[in-house]
Amino acid sequence: MTDAHESWADDPAYDEYGLSCYLGGRVELDGELYGTLCFTHREPRTEPFTESESQFVSLLTQWLSYELERREREATLEQLLDRVNGLVRDVVQILVEASTREEIEQRVAERLAAVPDYEMAWIGKLDLAGEHIEPVAWAGGDGMDVASTTFPTDVDDPGACVRAVQTNETHLQEFGTDPPGADCAVAPAEHGLRAAISTPITYKDTEYGVLTVYTDDPDAFDERERVVLSALGRAMANAYNAIESGRILDADRVVELNVSIGDESLLVNRLAADAGCSIAYAGSVYRPDGTLRLFLTASDADPEAVVAAAEAAGVEEAVCLADGEGDALFEIAVDESVVTLLADHGAVTRAIESDGTTARLTVELPAEAEARELYELLADRYDRTELVGYHEHDRPVETRQEFRADIEDRLTDRQQTALQSAFLSGFFEWPRPVSGDELAESMDISRPTFHQHLRTAERKVFEELFDPER
Repeated sequence: MTDAHESWADDPAYDEYGLSCYLGGRVELDGELYGTLCFTHREPRTEPFTESESQFVSLLTQWLSYELERREREATLEQLLDRVNGLVRDVVQILVEASTREEIEQRVAERLAAVPDYEMAWIGKLDLAGEHIEPVAWAGGDGMDVASTTFPTDVDDPGACVRAVQTNETHLQEFGTDPPGADCAVAPAEHGLRAAISTPITYKDTEYGVLTVYTDDPDAFDERERVVLSALGRAMANAYNAIESGRILDADRVVELNVSIGDESLLVNRLAADAGCSIAYAGSVYRPDGTLRLFLTASDADPEAVVAAAEAAGVEEAVCLADGEGDALFEIAVDESVVTLLADHGAVTRAIESDGTTARLTVELPAEAEARELYELLADRYDRTELVGYHEHDRPVETRQEFRADIEDRLTDRQQTALQSAFLSGFFEWPRPVSGDELAESMDISRPTFHQHLRTAERKVFEELFDPER
């Protein structure tokens, strides 16, 4: 405006401050008017503003709008990082401190519900049949009824929590644009809810449940928060797995399941059928890279045929470690197997034997665990699975002194002397400060005899440690 007095007599800038000439532009923040940027003078201007002057002011207002938006984004990001870091730190502490799934579920739900933009959080698990999701812990959401609600998984238009379970991915549902869906615990409009996000709680192939959070802010769940909540779901699943895996170690009373599996895709069935022999499970260990090494014995088998059958089955590595009279020992490297599946659910594999048609499994798990759930898991994974036996029994508690006495009872005097002499003299260290010849001489026996006693003693000790039958 070049002359406010002539063009706009009641202009507030002219009336209040006596400004007769000014050129300005809109300053916007996120598309909304924030203010104006003006260049003014008390005297009127006789000539109109040039195009260059107008463009200059326009550029300045755009730059100022950009700077305001940048600073707001930085402030928002800083607040988000503080909130996210605090949330992650607190949840990790909960996972470390908690000793049961129930404690983890309730404390995590309470921590999430305490986040300013989150109205409610709940955690659910699948029932045995996988037909419903049942809430087991929740917090927040005054007046919202979650306890009496179950969410069917077989629906035409599922909500976020069912989709998370079905796809094993995190899903967002906005109630302003989407219908509530079958897994909405409450009527969104009645409680001012605008969105829900659900993330699966899954460890490998084990589905523990789903974590769902509600908000009244449709912009609360941006990409960063989705990533964080997904990571929290995985961390919870890892903690669940660690708890379940540890329960069997401390259990005084266990459940023993005897199951038969006739599925030809089961590795031991396929190996036994293709190699024309019987296969038995002898133990397993994990490599540092996470690969599982299965130790299998084959009765009346051609070692080359077993290795060829393993390679045809697609295993990573198959090696014959020993070929004795009647039995051969093999090491099979696999990414996953029925052994890992059972271990992920807190069970210990005691025995697996296959004749090429049917495998018979003996499995132990804590008495308070869901034995039926474990059986259903096997039945869903493998065809022709049957429950052959089920019973509970006390696990004998063996003290350190009893364990040591058992070993000593199994060793002869010469075997115990050879083993104790080798240990005390540093024979098992490297480099060895003493040789087998010197130890044999100290026992007044020949070197081959000493090593025979030593090897036999070592085998008996290792049997006490690693033999699943003991």
